[in-house]
Amino acid sequence: MIAYNTTLLNNIAIVKKAKQWYANNLITTDQMGTILKKYPVDYFKPNLFVKIGLFVFTIFMVSAALGIFSLFLFSLFANFHNSDTTDGIGIFASIVFAGLCGFFHEKFIKWRNWYNNGIDSALLYCALSFTVSVLAFGLSNNLNGDDRLMILYTIMLPILFFAMIRYIDRIVAVLFSATHFNTALVARLCHTTKTLCNQ
Repeated sequence: MIAYNTTLLNNIAIVKKAKQWYANNLITTDQMGTILKKYPVDYFKPNLFVKIGLFVFTIFMVSAALGIFSLFLFSLFANFHNSDTTDGIGIFASIVFAGLCGFFHEKFIKWRNWYNNGIDSALLYCALSFTVSVLAFGLSNNLNGDDRLMILYTIMLPILFFAMIRYIDRIVAVLFSATHFNTALVARLCHTTKTLCNQ
């Protein structure tokens, strides 16, 4: 279920705990060396500033690619300027980029043994953002605001839950919790509004 290499994750946890013990003089230098050899942690782990830079650069590249792709689509349908065409282009572009970001996110985790290096996080958040865009474009404009939100939250909950479990990402976990809370809140507001309208 988890996308990342579970052996790598276990080794990271073990080495992290061993470093804490070593810092507190609970294990010797030889023991620490033995742990590092027995539980190798071989993955690309940039420092915080490089990680932020890679994250921003990835977001920028995805946005630039989306802009170029959207311009290409709009040039193809230049003679069909209406709201339906715009929504259709938005849905199509969002589906394409959600699929591409999700695909490359999965593949780079497998090919490069990536874990929490900025690029993988950016691809994950882009994939989820484009998924939200597909739903936002796809929901009928005939629905009122509360119904649209309720449907959007209800569909996003299992998607966020899957992403939270598969990619063990803290920000996705926070988004899942917030979406769960908002779903309950909107449901309560809708129920209260309907009750007041029926009185």
